[in-house]
Amino acid sequence: MISAGLSLPHPNKVATGGEDAFMIHVRKAGGGSIAVADGVGGWNAKGINPANYSRCLVHFARNEILKLTRKEDESKEMINKGLVFM
Repeated sequence: MISAGLSLPHPNKVATGGEDAFMIHVRKAGGGSIAVADGVGGWNAKGINPANYSRCLVHFARNEILKLTRKEDESKEMINKGLVFM
């Protein structure tokens, strides 16, 4: 599989880079993971920056993927462990 990513924020959110985040991780031995976190713009009304949430989730999930040493269900592991660190 060949993969790539591009974030195109809404025109009103270009200055901040948008609210969404993604990552692509390819294992040297084959396989890998793709994560997409959709920042929920309605959180702004509650004083929560949706970009920080989605970016932190993807950041910590990536860190956990890099720690995995055996083939396991990466998607479940990365989301669960990423949420713990938030």
